[in-house]
Amino acid sequence: MMVTVAATRADTDVCASASAIAASSSVIAVVSRWRGRVMLTVLWKSDALTLSSVYLALMSVKMAYVGILLDVSATHGSLADVKRRAAIDHILAAARRLVLTSGLDVTMDEVAEASGASRRTLFRHFATRDKLLAAAFEAGILDYRAQLPTLTGDPQDWLRRTCRAAHEMNATIGRGFFELSSRRDLSPELAAVEVNRLGEFRAAMTDIAQVLWTSTGHAGQVPAELHATVCAHLSPYFTAALLIDAGQTWSAAADLAYGAISSTLQTFGAD
Repeated sequence: MMVTVAATRADTDVCASASAIAASSSVIAVVSRWRGRVMLTVLWKSDALTLSSVYLALMSVKMAYVGILLDVSATHGSLADVKRRAAIDHILAAARRLVLTSGLDVTMDEVAEASGASRRTLFRHFATRDKLLAAAFEAGILDYRAQLPTLTGDPQDWLRRTCRAAHEMNATIGRGFFELSSRRDLSPELAAVEVNRLGEFRAAMTDIAQVLWTSTGHAGQVPAELHATVCAHLSPYFTAALLIDAGQTWSAAADLAYGAISSTLQTFGAD
């Protein structure tokens, strides 16, 4: 069983709590950083534990330390398999941070330094540099959809939260993303990632436009103008324009996006 949580700080009490939950099982605790948060990944082998019991136990024993539950997944196999998965996740997270800030031309030596793993370890898990970078990007693509809020309560409040979530994530990407989306000399592995990334982004924007359309009393197909407004105003390029060209913040980009999407929606009235 593997659980990843956001913690207010790295603390041995969190690890001890996880150990108590796992009872007779072996426990591994991996501490890392992600988007400014201290991340604690607790891994243990136990067929008796259920996902719900793990969640409740972790959230109850140390509320001062444990924040939102980001990921829960069942991991089958030996303890060695669990360690291997944790090592790969750590390498991918480090590679993704590095390539986003430094660009696509980072070397395996640089990834090794950033991740704390040797070149030999990197090549044991990934046959080539581009396969490693592709896997790192793919993990980020999956994370993007997971971090967008689901509709609860007022649609306008949900739209505002969606705009803020999208632009906060957009603000963390940098040179590597823009190279991935614009370069024409990509390797087959990275070109495939870009096709997937663009498809996932468009699918997410389609979902947002559809939920907004139906939740505000409309029926039928989402108007092309509304769909285009959502895509344009939640795009990383919109965030970058506010950050770089206008000298504003991602929060300002979120406010402008909310206003533009809301205004476009209002032009269609309500059914």
